[in-house]
Amino acid sequence: MKRILTMLLLAVLVFSLFTACGEEKKPASTATAPANGVYTITLAHDLQGEPLEVLNTYLALFSKTFPHIAVELVAADTENPNVLYCMPDRAAELAAQDKLVDMAELVDCEIMMSTADGSLAPLYIEQETLNDIFEFYYKEGFVGKALYSMPLSKSSQIIYFNQTFFEENNLDFPLTWEDVELLLAQLKELDPDCIPLCIEDPADFFITMCAQNDADYTTAKGDIKFDNKKNREYMEKLNDWYQKGYITTRTIMGREEAGALLATDVRHYMAFGSTHYATSQQLTENNESFAFELGMFPFPQQGYENQKTLARGPGLSVFKNDDEEVQLASWMLVRFLTLNTQFQSKFAQAAGMLPVLTSAELEDSYSTYLDKANGADNVAAMAALSSMEQQHALFTTPIFDGSAEAYTQVGLLLDKCLTATGEKVDEQIKDAFKEAEKACK
Repeated sequence: MKRILTMLLLAVLVFSLFTACGEEKKPASTATAPANGVYTITLAHDLQGEPLEVLNTYLALFSKTFPHIAVELVAADTENPNVLYCMPDRAAELAAQDKLVDMAELVDCEIMMSTADGSLAPLYIEQETLNDIFEFYYKEGFVGKALYSMPLSKSSQIIYFNQTFFEENNLDFPLTWEDVELLLAQLKELDPDCIPLCIEDPADFFITMCAQNDADYTTAKGDIKFDNKKNREYMEKLNDWYQKGYITTRTIMGREEAGALLATDVRHYMAFGSTHYATSQQLTENNESFAFELGMFPFPQQGYENQKTLARGPGLSVFKNDDEEVQLASWMLVRFLTLNTQFQSKFAQAAGMLPVLTSAELEDSYSTYLDKANGADNVAAMAALSSMEQQHALFTTPIFDGSAEAYTQVGLLLDKCLTATGEKVDEQIKDAFKEAEKACK
């Protein structure tokens, strides 16, 4: 059991800091609690609907456990909240502005906090508990050795397809990119007016293809590396597919939201997109039946030796505050939401995301949720299952000040490369890569 260096007293939220074990224990400092004995911390977010309901339910549980910490929900764009729900890339930008707490120090601290029943809860995280978080999700939140984003939920890229159409035409699932190319030609032959495949998330697609081709994207130090021969040659191949009418992207089509299989401007039979937006691909008719059965499958791979599929999703960050006790209270909230198995399970179900804890994937209600997965009225669970089938292939990218801009630029770059026409397409693609790298720097 870790020794107590700091204790939050029951009635007045007073922390006492002591010297290291073996030395005389002397209070290093004492904080004065507010008049009402409660610290109010703000959590900035952009959640709506069922995910927000789940969050509120567990915030109420948090308040019962820690009655001296009140949590106020505020808009995502609120300046300097205490806790922010955001993508890790955004956290890296804020960290570069010296606005965020390095949570690695809190993970390894030796601090205890009192609870409503008089027991003590650790602010640190034991290694056994830390091991419950999928390692690559946890590591994503680091910039160097500093931790600025604790993972909350994730999604990954999968294939969505019109299973009804596939079965009617005896089409097979594509496992590799060779399979995809053959399938696209078949679909185009069956329906010359269609664009068989729509890429819903161009940046996610680009980054995944970099990884699958063992080509560079960015480094952990923030070096921009995606302008290389492998990536340019692959873009030339995709440009050829675009010119044949095989593929497009949501952004090229001018669509604001995901949902390619339901598009009315042109027919698509396949979509590469995030598991988070599974319900966007399925349309009900008269609230009784479905337009088609939705099929899902793990993301195609170049081969079996280097399987890669990008995983992304928001995390929680703690803002610096002049009052150290507010920082510690904020961290306790982050710790609670990250490590609570039931919250992780319920939130993942509500948000159409994947939990970041292995224990949450095994939790009873999550298992029941997955057992009911189908391509009609429980497509979110089916998307989660498809993602879990490729869990061995999931990866995240390093975050740094500028990683958000790199993500934006490669999404724009993919669209530019696909739509290049006329003579010397290879030169146009080369110029587009240079411009994208320059924009990142």
